[in-house]
Amino acid sequence: MKKKTTQQDYAKKEKPDIKTESQLKKPPKWFYLILFLIPVLFFVLLETGLRAFDYGYDFTVFKVVTDYHPDKLFLNPEIPYKYFYGTRSVPSALPDGFDKEKKPNAFRVFVLGGSSTAGWPYVPNASFPRQLKRKLELLYPENNIEVINLGISAINSYTLRDFVPAVLEQKPDLILIYAGHNEYYGALGVGSTVSLGTSRTLIN
Repeated sequence: MKKKTTQQDYAKKEKPDIKTESQLKKPPKWFYLILFLIPVLFFVLLETGLRAFDYGYDFTVFKVVTDYHPDKLFLNPEIPYKYFYGTRSVPSALPDGFDKEKKPNAFRVFVLGGSSTAGWPYVPNASFPRQLKRKLELLYPENNIEVINLGISAINSYTLRDFVPAVLEQKPDLILIYAGHNEYYGALGVGSTVSLGTSRTLIN
C-alpha cells in the first residue's frame, strides 16, 4: 500500500535555492560609479560654463582693479554685493591701495569697521584712518606707511570675520577694528532686511 505524503514530509525536503530576477541580473560596479559621477559632472560643467561667460560677481577680497597700478592691490569694489544681495544699491568700498609686494621698510595697517571707519559723515580724507596715516608718516618718516581703510557702511562682524583671512595673508603689522554699532541692523544681522535667518553658524 502506498504511503501518503504528509506536510511534515514536505518540510523535511530540501528547499530549492530560488534567486530573484534582480539577483540574477545584478548591475556591475561601474554602473554605480556612473550614477555617482553624473551629478558631479553636471555641476563641474555648470561651474565651468559660468566662469567662461564671467557670470556673477568676483568676491576676491583684494585684487588689482586698474591697469594704471598693476603693482597695487585694492579692496574689491564688488565685495559689498556679497553681503547686500538683492538690494538696489550697495555701499561702496574705498579705493585705498597698497603694494602687492610688501616693501622691507613698510608698516602696514588695516582698519576694519562700518561707516564710521569709512569716514561718514565726512569725506574719506577726514576719516580717522587717514588721520592715523598722516600721524604715522610724521612720526616715522623712514618707513613706508600703509594705512588701508576697509570701512564699509552698514556691515557688522559677519563681514569683518570674512575679511580677516585675506587681511592676514597681506602680512599686516597692525589691525584696527572699530565696530559694534551695526551688529543688529547691519547686513545679515537679526534686525536686517538682508538676512539668512538667526543662526550664526548657518550664516557663517
